Amino acid sequence: MQEWDTANMETDELINSFLEFEKKYNMFKVKINNICIWHYLRFMVYNDLLEMKNYWTSIQKNIQNIKCKKSLEYWWKKYISCNQLFAHKKDVLIISHPRKYKDDNKYYKCIYTHLLNEYLSLSHYVLDGRTPDGNYEIQKSHNILYCDTEAFKKVKHIQFPKQYVLKTEIENRIVKPIENYFAIKIESDTKKKWVNNINDFINERKYFIQYFSYMLKKIRPKIILVVVAYGFDRMVLCEVAHRFHIPVVELQHGMMGPMHIAYNFYKKLKLFFVVFLPKHLLVKIILLILCQPFENNLFLCILHLIQPF
Repeated sequence: MQEWDTANMETDELINSFLEFEKKYNMFKVKINNICIWHYLRFMVYNDLLEMKNYWTSIQKNIQNIKCKKSLEYWWKKYISCNQLFAHKKDVLIISHPRKYKDDNKYYKCIYTHLLNEYLSLSHYVLDGRTPDGNYEIQKSHNILYCDTEAFKKVKHIQFPKQYVLKTEIENRIVKPIENYFAIKIESDTKKKWVNNINDFINERKYFIQYFSYMLKKIRPKIILVVVAYGFDRMVLCEVAHRFHIPVVELQHGMMGPMHIAYNFYKKLKLFFVVFLPKHLLVKIILLILCQPFENNLFLCILHLIQPF
């Protein structure tokens, strides 16, 4: 049993202990309702452990909603020009970051993908999600598609019966191993949150599989470029893309190293490829080169190296 030393354990030690725990209990193969669930849950579990230790976490507690004035342009983009149902074939599908900034012309841009979107000569879409308050941020680009799973479910009349996991199953397969390894007691509120999230993951996953399968059949991209690939919906996208034999590339967005819980487990667990994450990584220095207007041929060459067209 790992001793929980509140005085001496530092964040890097917690990360190493967390990886050892995952390896010891083979957490990535834990199935609930016949679904491997740990990769959806681990980021939350790790941050909850950090909070139990009173460490600073990377989770943003207060998200400031961006107030969106619903102009005629907003409604035009939502229902016509950015409507996912009107999508057609493109070479590249880009999944942008939720974080945006407003330029001098009052349009929003993704801080990680707007240059790629602007200068990439290959035909492409940028699939963009809602803000926390449920709206879309108006962008000037004509390559934007609004991701709207609720509209998809209504239009396609897709419904699945709700599934609920047994609390005892989560207790035995998730909670007890954590309590035993770290010698702690998980509070009832935290357990309840994990149960609710696992239920959400299991039920929403079915809809996301249907949604991304539909979108990939419509767009038929030769490659997918994604920022923050460890988000729940993006992991499901990776699973679907791999089924369609479409290569997925993560675009670097900050430091990727042993101190980031989303990227530090491959070596520890001796994993070369996992179906829920991209197989390829495009680092910033290459990305900056690719964003030059005269370098699109280089980008095309890289796509050929990843998988022949």
